[in-house]
Amino acid sequence: MKQKSYILFLIFLFPLLSGCSLILSSIISETSKPTSTSPNTQTPAEILENAKIAMNQLDGYRWEIKTNQQLQLLKEQKKSTSIAIVNTEITNLDKFHMTIQGTVQAENGKTQSERLELYLIDTELYQKRNGSWSKKNMTAEQVRKSFRLDSTIQDPNYSFHILAERLNQHVQMKEETDRYVFTMNVNDPTLAKKYGESHFDSLLARPDVVKSQATFQSYQIELHLHKQSHQILQVSQNISISVPLMNDDILDAKANIQGFFQGEVKSISLPPEVYSGNEDVQDNPPFTTQPYDPGDKI
Repeated sequence: MKQKSYILFLIFLFPLLSGCSLILSSIISETSKPTSTSPNTQTPAEILENAKIAMNQLDGYRWEIKTNQQLQLLKEQKKSTSIAIVNTEITNLDKFHMTIQGTVQAENGKTQSERLELYLIDTELYQKRNGSWSKKNMTAEQVRKSFRLDSTIQDPNYSFHILAERLNQHVQMKEETDRYVFTMNVNDPTLAKKYGESHFDSLLARPDVVKSQATFQSYQIELHLHKQSHQILQVSQNISISVPLMNDDILDAKANIQGFFQGEVKSISLPPEVYSGNEDVQDNPPFTTQPYDPGDKI
């Protein structure tokens, strides 16, 4: 039961860090400098473009991400909440470092906490759990599907793309003392699905879910940009979905993701402890990237 709860936590955690569109390798795609247009005369589109240029000049990104997801079965009246703090460093599609501290709390008050550390170096994924390191060879495509690094708030281009696409329809910008704040609220089910579906793709892959009848109720993204540096300060998302199940119950899910930009990352390398004691890390462990376990229930 403990193992299943752990898998369930990870199933819902990794989609929380994801979104839709754009390849992470585009992070370092531009090298030009932001324009010198005065902040008082910049249009919202120019502000977003200058921020995109400023962020794309960096070699990589360090984030602190806080996630909160609530699941509720309406018929059975069961609830669970998963909360996680994720610290990540990313330089490109084949290098990242991630530490996860997460807790799952059931309606009866019982909790289970897990700590996980991951490194991706080229094609090798290293995992530290319960004090032991293990590794697994993965292709870039496997990494993309497992961790959704090509569609996440950790890739600034993801946020810029969404806001620029809806800039003249659903996006509002306000100016504060040290920042610009862009907010997009979408309540139309079709648009909410477009921007929020990939956050819940593991949930929608459950065998007991009627995916065709899933309803995305709302999607929100809020982006804070520093006036002087043009860099991201923080970005947050809220997504809600209602999914019918095969047993005629309804599963409601709400996700909140907050990302706080911590600065530039120049390079990522494995710590010496991975190979401490002259022992190779264990190969082919039961990795967290395994697909959904049908035995898991809310």
